[in-house]
Amino acid sequence: MNIGKRLLSARKAAQMTLKDVAERMGMSHTAIAKYEKDQVAPNSTVLIQLSKVLKVPVSYFFEEPTVQLTLLGYRKRNKLTKGEMDAILEKALDWAEKYQELEEYLEIGEQDINFQAAVCSLNFPITELDQLEEFVPKFRERLQIGQDAIEDLVELLEDIEVKVLLIDGPDKFDAVSYVNGKGAFLIVTNSRYPLARSRFTLAHELGHIVFHLLERQSLVNCELDEEKFANRFAGAFLIPAMSAYRDIGKKRTSFGKQELIELKRKYGLSMQALVYRAKDLGIITEDTANKFFREFRKRGWHRIEPDEEFNQFVPEQAKRFERLVARAVAEQCITQSKAREFLYYLPNSECCEVM
Repeated sequence: MNIGKRLLSARKAAQMTLKDVAERMGMSHTAIAKYEKDQVAPNSTVLIQLSKVLKVPVSYFFEEPTVQLTLLGYRKRNKLTKGEMDAILEKALDWAEKYQELEEYLEIGEQDINFQAAVCSLNFPITELDQLEEFVPKFRERLQIGQDAIEDLVELLEDIEVKVLLIDGPDKFDAVSYVNGKGAFLIVTNSRYPLARSRFTLAHELGHIVFHLLERQSLVNCELDEEKFANRFAGAFLIPAMSAYRDIGKKRTSFGKQELIELKRKYGLSMQALVYRAKDLGIITEDTANKFFREFRKRGWHRIEPDEEFNQFVPEQAKRFERLVARAVAEQCITQSKAREFLYYLPNSECCEVM
């Protein structure tokens, strides 16, 4: 087993330099470098120290990587550094490996076939963004979720076998989507952000995944801007046109503050996203939308919107991984000791208690 490579991966995930690790270990950075290059093998005492410093179980250093991830797209405010992107990828890889290991214990195969079929079986070519207004309702029908507000987006994504990982990421990071070697999709998103922002971000990443599936079937115009596609898809997915026309109207010249707050509560979207959606549907003109954006900036709402109770930093939670761990323990597919190895990803240790 290449312990050095695993040590390097753990250090990247922790965004620590050789010097950082060395200082916390009370060693020289040269010694840590020798461990990473497999020039010297760390003893058990050193491995335990490294696991504490890098916040991974000792078993991490002895696991053979089994998953490869391909980047589909990511949503960000500013350019992330290479170190920040490496850290996100390493966390995603490690978590995806654990997820795959857990599903293998339970003999669960990749089950995202229904999701992919919901996209591809529509056989709906998209040559321009406006066509998403017709495509998305049909897609939602295939998922059997109707055309109204989505109560819990994370739960929905997990139900259609899109795996979701919430991490404590850097401020500039919103979310990223990957596909593994078996064709299964996963989204890594930042747990720091308010619900309204995180929901749009998740839907945006789902848009990247849909674009990827359509592209693979030659059903999308590859000259379309993928970021604009993902944004338009997110708006249409979270507020289908028929729902928007019903709750907002077909032509408007203005909105009331409380009206926007109530719509925000219903659909779980920011006021800015609601204005963008109204503009995309032609409910308001571009000039009217820009007037709102100027007013939001003037009031500081582009940073912190009204309705603080809704806007707390409490994202929807991914629960499927937790349920699988509990199931594996209950069915004696894994031991309590093995279950504890998952606790790095799963803070709720009560899932390991068998009734």
